[in-house]
Amino acid sequence: IAIVRHPIAVAYATEFWANTGIPSLFEHWLHAHELFEADRAHVQRLLVLRYEDVVLDPNAALNEIASFVGIDAHVTKEPVRTDTNSRYFARFRHSRLLPARLKIAPIVHRFDDRVRALGYGYSLRDPS
Repeated sequence: IAIVRHPIAVAYATEFWANTGIPSLFEHWLHAHELFEADRAHVQRLLVLRYEDVVLDPNAALNEIASFVGIDAHVTKEPVRTDTNSRYFARFRHSRLLPARLKIAPIVHRFDDRVRALGYGYSLRDPS
């Protein structure tokens, strides 16, 4: 079972302790996921879920996981925050030093085609 998360959220969530810049973190996310996709053909059983879908409907995700592993479904009554990526998307869109378009455009131009090619449904152009 693999859970993927939007590259903007991953980059900004790890920026504090990664000791590198956002472009480097996007490159790292892409490299890891491109390797994962290359290896996918060699994995006999694989369930890939998007983090955003898991938090949006945790019971549906738990049902899918339970079905995949062959166990009875579990229903959670615990509240799950669905807005955890919002602050990272806001940081991506805004800048204290540059107009947002000058910060975002080079990143989108450099990485968006590769992000979209992975087929996870993510884009840097309009993250949500």
